[in-house]
Amino acid sequence: MPTAMTSRSAHPGGRADGAARTGRAARSGDVPAEPPGAGVAAAVAAGAGAGAGAGAAAGQVPPSVAFLLSRLGYQASHKMSAALGELGLELRQFGLLRLLAASHGSSQRALGAMLQISPNRMVALIDGLESKGLIERRTHPEDRRAYTVTITDAGAAALTRAMEAGIGVELDMCAPLEASEREQLLGLLYKLVAASDTPSGFPGLHPSMLERDDAPAPGGPA
Repeated sequence: MPTAMTSRSAHPGGRADGAARTGRAARSGDVPAEPPGAGVAAAVAAGAGAGAGAGAAAGQVPPSVAFLLSRLGYQASHKMSAALGELGLELRQFGLLRLLAASHGSSQRALGAMLQISPNRMVALIDGLESKGLIERRTHPEDRRAYTVTITDAGAAALTRAMEAGIGVELDMCAPLEASEREQLLGLLYKLVAASDTPSGFPGLHPSMLERDDAPAPGGPA
């Protein structure tokens, strides 16, 4: 045992040589390759360790993309809801107006299928907008049992104001970023969205459009 200890102390480069041999073994296939995602996991763990080493307060959340996205999404949703509320609209109504403007008139049944929501939910959304004069229902020319839903001139004007309000929220939230930084962030976010499950095929549809009014809060009782 004393001989082994003397050998390690006499060769300070032994650890580096071992690392080099390990690297050569990995390249030759003797050591398993790093599993997918291991680099990201290591970065997250390193970030958490760095936070703790820097004297992070107890309970402080370590660097987390998921947490920051959730926090910003919460803020954006509340800011957008407040901006639309000044126009007398809700987020779901805004989403339906966007869909109607893009579809140039669709049957009530087709809209429900596109949004993947129940007929009763669809009726409630349409009734709310129709009562404001923003959309209108007409008997379908080919099926008198169905209705065609179209956006009115007043609805198009309301949609324009709502889009302007949305741009205002966007500018406010992105104010700390340079134009190039915003474009870089957009690219990364699009990459994450493309890899995630999409609840509906309609681009720009907010997930809140698909939530049931009676659905329990996340983490709450079913």
